[in-house]
Amino acid sequence: MRHLLILVVLFLSATTFSQTTADTTKKQTSATSFVVQKVDSIQTARIEDIEKRLSAFYTYNRRSHTILYLSLGISTAGVLIASGNSYSKVAPIMLYIGSFVGLVGTVIYLDSYKFLNFKPKRREIREMTYY
Repeated sequence: MRHLLILVVLFLSATTFSQTTADTTKKQTSATSFVVQKVDSIQTARIEDIEKRLSAFYTYNRRSHTILYLSLGISTAGVLIASGNSYSKVAPIMLYIGSFVGLVGTVIYLDSYKFLNFKPKRREIREMTYY
């Protein structure tokens, strides 16, 4: 009971003697404030170019992974058919087809990295003028 009485006294004293803010200035919110910046069209064009390249890289990379998984499935099916000793002529054909599809997927995968080359050509550097 004594602990409860001490807690009540502490709570009442904390609420009565606590500080209140006397600051009447208006707080500025982010919805009402804005920043005016100089628009750099060259920088905006570079950012859009980077976004376009990353989008193309993502698309090609996703396609190549799909083709690689397809080749893995075909090759695995060929191995499973070969282990069953039935249709023995089909198994090597499926392995070769799976290997060929895997090579095509690898070429597409390596080709997708050409979109990440962000170095501008010399002609583009000469056309850019900085003030």
